[in-house]
Amino acid sequence: KQLIYIALIGLVVILIFAVIAFAFLHDYMDDNENLFCSTLFECFITVSREGLLDTIGLPIPFTNFAQQEASFITYTLRSIFFDIPFFILVTLIGLNIVTAVLIDRFGELRQERDQLKYKQLKSCFICGIDSKRFDEKTKDGFKTHVREDHNKWKYIYYMIYLDRKLRKYMT
Repeated sequence: KQLIYIALIGLVVILIFAVIAFAFLHDYMDDNENLFCSTLFECFITVSREGLLDTIGLPIPFTNFAQQEASFITYTLRSIFFDIPFFILVTLIGLNIVTAVLIDRFGELRQERDQLKYKQLKSCFICGIDSKRFDEKTKDGFKTHVREDHNKWKYIYYMIYLDRKLRKYMT
């Protein structure tokens, strides 16, 4: 459930970058380079594809149009205000959050497994009484109770016996 929320937040962040690309950088994107940005949807797909597949952010190659020439200043400003924030927000922080959620969930599962294992070893399967109580109150102890009084395999055999017995013979 948490991963779904993180994915939705990630899509919203990518949509914000797509809006920025559509508003300010669509003239620099070239259809020949498979960088489509004539509509907001095309910009969203391009920003998602290029930004997530490349490990250093969104590398939009500048093309020299007659009305706008790419210069070192515009390239640097685009890198500072678009590529680097995209890389930091989506790639670094976003993927680290996903990793942290997965590690946390596996830790919870391990803790649940350990608690279940402890409960299986330290309490009677049939009556649910804790082993300390048997060790304090009886002279035979918990192991004898589990082995003789409430042997789980004897109960399982008994359940199979009852299941196989015809109803008309049950009283």
